[in-house]
Amino acid sequence: MKTDGIIVTANDNKITEALAMTEKLGKEAGLDSKSNLHLRLLAEELFGMLRGIAGDVEAKYWLEAEGKSFKINLKSQISLSDEMREQFIAASTSKKNAATASFMGKIRVMIANMIFSAEETIPLAVMNTAAAYTAGSTYEGAAYVWTMTAYKKAVGDNLDENRDAWDQLEKSIVANIADDIKVSIAGKTVEITVFKAF
Repeated sequence: MKTDGIIVTANDNKITEALAMTEKLGKEAGLDSKSNLHLRLLAEELFGMLRGIAGDVEAKYWLEAEGKSFKINLKSQISLSDEMREQFIAASTSKKNAATASFMGKIRVMIANMIFSAEETIPLAVMNTAAAYTAGSTYEGAAYVWTMTAYKKAVGDNLDENRDAWDQLEKSIVANIADDIKVSIAGKTVEITVFKAF
């Protein structure tokens, strides 16, 4: 089962429509109210992540379901504005970036890093910061791919050095609910898929 795609922006009523579509699919798949709430929460976090990266950007949202296994998808073309570039360089250079204080914040920064580096030559300080968020990533053809399961393994394999990152994972609602998250970046095209089986 696959829903139609809805074009959403960070600040419009299409998100309400997309969340209603998410809940409807959950009910049709036979989810109880708690599981359906978890499905909706994952969708809400996905919209929040997109808003955190690029502000008011358009994205295509759709869901796929097989039994009680779901894929929540969001795909967008993202261009960083001059203001976003300046904030990004300042945060990376000062090593103080409040956005990285959470697991979802780390994903947002990693996506911004990859788009930023694809657009232009980046300063050394920014490259060093980008390297810090690439655990769990690989390349698939021309796309840069990051998955939460690979990230968890990379962090867990070196726990002494990654205690803060592990604590963020344990505190993250999304990391505790989702089975996996996959981020695929090819140029300015970003696709985020959240996997959850109930």
